[in-house]
Amino acid sequence: MPEKMSMEKVDILRALGAEIVRTPCTRYDAPESNVRVAWKLKNEIPNSHILDQIVGVDPDGSIVALPSSLNTVAAEDTTMEVEGIGHDFIPTVLDRSVIDQWCKSNDTESFLMARRLIRDEGLLCGGSAGSAMSVAVKAAKELKEGQRCVVLLPDSVRNYMWWNIKVQKLNLAAPLTLLPDVNCQKAIEILREKSYDQAPVVAESGLILGMISLDDTLGKLSRILENDHFAIVVHEVEQYNADGTSFMKQMVFSVATAVDLLSFVTLKDKSHELRGATSKSASSERTFSAAALERK
Repeated sequence: MPEKMSMEKVDILRALGAEIVRTPCTRYDAPESNVRVAWKLKNEIPNSHILDQIVGVDPDGSIVALPSSLNTVAAEDTTMEVEGIGHDFIPTVLDRSVIDQWCKSNDTESFLMARRLIRDEGLLCGGSAGSAMSVAVKAAKELKEGQRCVVLLPDSVRNYMWWNIKVQKLNLAAPLTLLPDVNCQKAIEILREKSYDQAPVVAESGLILGMISLDDTLGKLSRILENDHFAIVVHEVEQYNADGTSFMKQMVFSVATAVDLLSFVTLKDKSHELRGATSKSASSERTFSAAALERK
């Protein structure tokens, strides 16, 4: 699922038991694109299928519409924030010969129409429905007397509950920031004293250099690896000089990747299965398997 897809979709799919793999919004033929990753998973997972999707209205920046002269706006010159439509390739499941006429849509008209349908018609729909309706009202102007226009609204607002709410509504407080010359030990003391679990490291120019966090759990690592290919694990050691004074030195402990996290989870699951099988056995022997990591 591309990163631009809403968190509501992610939450619903996870609630249904799906494992979510997020991919960057990039060209379809890039190795990390949702299309290529999906085909890679299909080839690795037995009895798996790719359903694909078809599109109706084609947005600016997409190359699906015919004739090709309609596709005058390049992808890099526009935005395609409406989810699920718009491609830089032709979907294999799409038979373009059955479509009599193509119309182009754009983000601005699509989202404005979606909000209008919610406000004026009481139809709780999302961006894709806005795309379909924004083009339909234009096409309807060419209808003859007695003709009717049928519009399929392909989504609901359930997947976009928060996209129309301004960030200011969160009533955010001014953040605690740290300068880059603050050492890790002092930063930890400040975070604990001020009851913060994380803070941005900001240069005097205002440039954000990074984040420091008190959360060193696997959950935190998993969230980092959703966007980055690796995470550097560091720790501090206290070193003493000959005169008895000491100082804190930061050292690279390891580099963690998604493979490390997956291997740990897999081994943990196997250990649970092993313990379950052993407990059901009549044997008095008990097998324990545990993994622990302690870092100061």
